[in-house]
Amino acid sequence: AAWPGAVEERHGDVADGTAVAGAVSGVDLVFHLAGLLHVTRPTPDLAREFERVNVEGARVVAEEAARAGVSRLVLFSTIAVYGATGPEGADEDTPPRPDSPYAETKLRGEEAVGRLDGTGGLRTSVLRLAAVYGPRVTGNYARLAGAIRSGWFLPVGEGLNRRTLVHEADVAEAALLAARSPRAGGRLYNVSDGDTPRLRDVLEAMCRALGRPYPRRHVPAGLARAV
Repeated sequence: AAWPGAVEERHGDVADGTAVAGAVSGVDLVFHLAGLLHVTRPTPDLAREFERVNVEGARVVAEEAARAGVSRLVLFSTIAVYGATGPEGADEDTPPRPDSPYAETKLRGEEAVGRLDGTGGLRTSVLRLAAVYGPRVTGNYARLAGAIRSGWFLPVGEGLNRRTLVHEADVAEAALLAARSPRAGGRLYNVSDGDTPRLRDVLEAMCRALGRPYPRRHVPAGLARAV
C-alpha cells in the first residue's frame, strides 16, 4: 500500500503479543481492523485460524493497548453478528444470532475487547459495519463487479431481499467520531448508510456504472440452493 510519508509501517502477527506491544507503544488511539473473512465454509484448519485472528487477535490487541496506556480502542466488527433478519431489521438492542464462523468469531472478539474496557484507562468502542463499498472495495462485491463486467453474470433469485451498505468514507467518519467522543466509551454502534435497498437495486446500479445491461434472466434461488 502507498502510505503518506508520516506513516510508519510495521509488519507482524495480530495474535503475537510482542509484535502488537511494539506497534502500540507510545500510541494514544488504536483502530483495530484486522480480521479473517470471506470464507463461507472453512476447513477445520481455517476454522482455527478464524478463532486465532478474530478472537485471540482482538484480545491481544486490547490487552497490549491497555498495558501501553492507550486511551481508546475502536474495534471494527460486522452486522453479520445479527444473522438473518426479517423486514424489521436490527438495531443495537437486537440479540446477536451469528450463523457463520466469521460472524461467530467477530462477536466473541467484541466480547473479548469489551471485557477489557476500563482496564488501565482504556475505553473501547465497537463499530458493527454494514457491507462496505468504495473505490478500493475487496471481497464479495469486488467479485460481483467482476462478474458483471465480464458479461457472464446471472442473478440468483429475483433480488427482492434487502441489503445494508455503507461507503468507506462514512466508515472513516464514524471511526473518528467514536474515537473522539467521550460518550462512545464502552458502547457499540451499527454503521450503515441508513437505507435497505433491494439486492436488485444494487445490481442495477452496478450494471449502469459498468455500462452493462441488467440480465433478463436469473437463476431460481431454489435451484441454486439445491446445487
